[in-house]
Amino acid sequence: MRSGVNTICRLLQEHEKWSFGWIPREANFAAHNLAKWCINSTKFGEICLSDLPSDVALCDHAGSLSQPP
Repeated sequence: MRSGVNTICRLLQEHEKWSFGWIPREANFAAHNLAKWCINSTKFGEICLSDLPSDVALCDHAGSLSQPP
């Protein structure tokens, strides 16, 4: 793990415009579901919004999709 942290620190020094920020889970829910859909689909590259299922395209908070128990 330490080597990974060292690599990240080195890359941040080389790329001064890069930054990290904490995103609350609630704000990242749509991105998570989009990434999960992309992994499970046969789509790659640019994806049109019309190609997404409505439950992914319209999801903007954790309560908009049913979660497994």
